[in-house]
Amino acid sequence: MGVKIREFLQGPNKADQVDENVTSSNYESPDWSLNLEICDRIKSGLISEVEIICAVKKRIMMKQQPRVQYPALVLLEACMKNCQRGFVDVAAEGVLDEMVQVVDDPETVVIMRNKVLVLIEAWGESGELCYLPVYEVTYKSLKSRGIQFPGRDDESLAPVFTPSHTVPEETFILMHYIQQVMKRHLSICNNWIN
Repeated sequence: MGVKIREFLQGPNKADQVDENVTSSNYESPDWSLNLEICDRIKSGLISEVEIICAVKKRIMMKQQPRVQYPALVLLEACMKNCQRGFVDVAAEGVLDEMVQVVDDPETVVIMRNKVLVLIEAWGESGELCYLPVYEVTYKSLKSRGIQFPGRDDESLAPVFTPSHTVPEETFILMHYIQQVMKRHLSICNNWIN
């Protein structure tokens, strides 16, 4: 069954809903706690990394909507730095190609173009990604075309992969369960007071 038909019959998947929350144009800046929670959910298997990356790709493709595109790029960066398989999925799902199209589009907002270029430069120069030459090839291709990279800031110089999660998966699931129980109890108390 095709992806479009599946989406029509089933509605948006969990990853689309999560990504829509993260990239909502209501935020003035990226929601880092939500981004990192998504990374934790990916690592614990609660959300599919491929689905999140496809959802991010949809947001990046939303031309003339930088308030949606930019948080999507920040989420992509967080997933790439915190989830080991992210690089393979980004290459396989054509996200890198979409990023190059953002760079090539003359109507792209400067902050978006610069964010894309910083990410491509970081991934292209990373020795940790030598097993995926598409990143280096894309970076060198843009450089050979005369594309000027904005220079990297301290944040982008952080390692491409963030060290593994130090909290065991069971603890994360337990913490999530406790949060849900506390929300339920607070809701009951609130209803009782009213």
